[in-house]
Amino acid sequence: MKAGTNPIDVTGFADRTGNPAANVELAQRRAAAVRDALVAEGVPADRVRLKQPQNVTGPGSEREARRVKIAVGR
Repeated sequence: MKAGTNPIDVTGFADRTGNPAANVELAQRRAAAVRDALVAEGVPADRVRLKQPQNVTGPGSEREARRVKIAVGR
């Protein structure tokens, strides 16, 4: 990913438990942490984009819903 030129989209998710507004904040913090880790590993910061999901609560079990999705665009 370091040598590529395509944008990298990072999207955070949370489970369905708890306060919905807090879940949005948690999902954003998850995505930012992954973005920061990618940049720390040498991925150019201008290629990493934080994307807001349509639905912050991911599908599947509560454990599976707590995740970050990384997608390399075109």
